This record gives sequence, C-alpha cells and structure tokens, in this order.
Amino acid sequence: MSTHEDTSRSLIVRLRNRESDAWSRFSMIYCPLVYRWARRSKLQQVDADDLVQEVFRSVSTSIDSYRESIETGSFRRWLWGITHHKLMDHFRRLTANPRAEGGSGAHEKMKQVLDSCSDESSIDSSFDADTWIIHRALGLMKSDFEERTWQAFWRMTVDNRSAQEVADELGMNKKAVRQAKYRVLKQLRTELRDEFPLESG
Repeated sequence: MSTHEDTSRSLIVRLRNRESDAWSRFSMIYCPLVYRWARRSKLQQVDADDLVQEVFRSVSTSIDSYRESIETGSFRRWLWGITHHKLMDHFRRLTANPRAEGGSGAHEKMKQVLDSCSDESSIDSSFDADTWIIHRALGLMKSDFEERTWQAFWRMTVDNRSAQEVADELGMNKKAVRQAKYRVLKQLRTELRDEFPLESG
C-alpha cells in the first residue's frame, strides 16, 4: 500500500523527482494515448512506435520545465504540444523525400491537416481522453488499497450503489464506506492534479 508521502504529490512531481515507480506509472497511462494520437494522424504502426519513443525522450528531458497554469492548461495539452511537434517533424521528413510512399503531395496534405489541429481533440473528436486517463489511473491505483476499501469505493462510485447497500454487502458501517470512497478519490485527484489543473477539491 502507498504511504501518505507517496500519495500526497502528483504523478508529475514524482516524475520530476525521478522516483522509482513514477516513470513506469506515467508510461502505462500516457504511452497508449500518444500511440493513439500517432495512429489517428495516419502513421503506420512502426512509425507510430518510433514517434512514441521520440515523444517520451523529449518528456524525460523537458519535464522539469513543465509548469501548470491557466495559460498552458492540462499536462495532456503540454504532452500534445510535444507530440504535435514530433508529428510535424515526421511529415516534413516525408515531404522532403518525393519517393516516399504515397508521394510528397499526399504527405504534404496530411501535414497541412495536422498543422491546423490546435489540440488533440481535433484529430480524435469521438474519443473521451479524460475518461480514458481516469480509468487507466484507477487501474494502476487499485493495488494501493486494501480490497475492501477498493470495493467500497467502486460499488459506490462506479456501480452507483448507496452507502447503506455497500456497507451491508461488505460488513462495514456507512461512515467507513464513505471514508473509503473519499480516500480513493483523494488519491486520484492528487495523482492527476496536473492533468486536470482547473478542478477544485
């Protein structure tokens, strides 16, 4: 289980501090998202894999410069900025090679479309990234809690059961059930503080 010190700081802060599990946790949440952006931008699987590595190398060298603010928005917006830059580099390399698959005209057209995207939702409007990231983070957090604590949280929050129902099912009192829900949500908010900087509570 996590200590209070582990859970009182956001994932990005722990990443900056080079804590042992932070990079692994970060990669498990965000690596598939960057890969999805790459594939939705028409990159082939091999190119998408390469781009993910390039993006994460950039993150590892520039994470100390990330600062949460109203102007910069969420961490995901910052990550998309890095990804967008790498995607543009990729298409520039392709358009510089007229013999590349699809021809320079096709690649230039894709680059122009990508260049018009102000944020990640522009290339994947049907995808709810917020919900996806929350579920990824929750999956990683589950092992941080005792099973009964997790079940109390899950049944109240996800299954939308009442505190009394959950208490009866798990042999707890209602106060303990509500405390379990609070503890998990508190860690989730802390873990993703940089992802949702404008949220309160």
